[in-house]
Amino acid sequence: MHSCFLSCDWGSSSFRLHMVDSTTAAVLATRSSANGIAWANNAFQQSANGQGRMAFFAGIIQEKIQQMQSAGLQVPPAAPVLVSGMASANIGMVELPYANLPFASNGEQLLLHTIPAGAALNRDIVIISGVRTEDDVMRGEETQLLGCMTEASGNGLFIFPGTHAKHIRVAEGMAVHFRSFMTGELFQLMATQSMLAGSIVPNEEADIPAHAAAFADAVQKAQSMPLLHSLFTTRTNQLLKAVSKEANYHYLSGLLIGAELAGIAKETRAITICGAISLVQQYKTALALLAPGTKVANVDATIATIRGQQVLYKKIYG
Repeated sequence: MHSCFLSCDWGSSSFRLHMVDSTTAAVLATRSSANGIAWANNAFQQSANGQGRMAFFAGIIQEKIQQMQSAGLQVPPAAPVLVSGMASANIGMVELPYANLPFASNGEQLLLHTIPAGAALNRDIVIISGVRTEDDVMRGEETQLLGCMTEASGNGLFIFPGTHAKHIRVAEGMAVHFRSFMTGELFQLMATQSMLAGSIVPNEEADIPAHAAAFADAVQKAQSMPLLHSLFTTRTNQLLKAVSKEANYHYLSGLLIGAELAGIAKETRAITICGAISLVQQYKTALALLAPGTKVANVDATIATIRGQQVLYKKIYG
């Protein structure tokens, strides 16, 4: 086993590379950028240097490794790179098929594709594929789930907020079902490109009493109002001066998160939320309203990704 490995979380719009202690999962160094898979694919399409897709994408990873080394960090030459997220998509490094549910907390059923050292980079690259059901797909959350399940029981609901939020059910240590929700993307579209954009003022001050009250009111309304009607109340809030535009921003967020969590009170098992702190807090607030008494834990998304990749690293190299 190596002293460390390189953890690469390559999403549609972001790139993160961590040098990680293979035993403790401690982060030793980090490099990140907004050069996500979508950017990399576009850059590859426009490049005229004759490089193959794998070599081009591997070159982006190598550039970040060189930045670590230029800062005086010693990156062991044999340390492999584990890549999760959109790297296995059709616009990624190499398109891989989705694994099928169920899969266990040790990642045994996940699909891994290893490019040996020398083929594209002077170290192994292990690409982690996504998972599918009959009518849904995910890439990246399967790895985060492995990291979450190292801290949670083998039963419950795991929620991953984001552009396309995921709800993954786990039973007896096996991921058995999941659903996707376009919560984050719809919020972005409504807040910036719809009629509602003129009714809100973006801000992140969720703890201001008026903002918190607007969010809570919207979460509750989303349980009884059809979504397409409730969204319009964001407009009437502003026209009738029911709330400020700043509070209305949190009201819109509450409508969409509340709609995503509709029926959550029927969930009797523990819930774990994995995401950025600001989003996690919004979901915890909504769950306290909709499912009081339910045990709710949270795990940072970056930590979950690293720990999930550590599980797979040990499976391959341990």
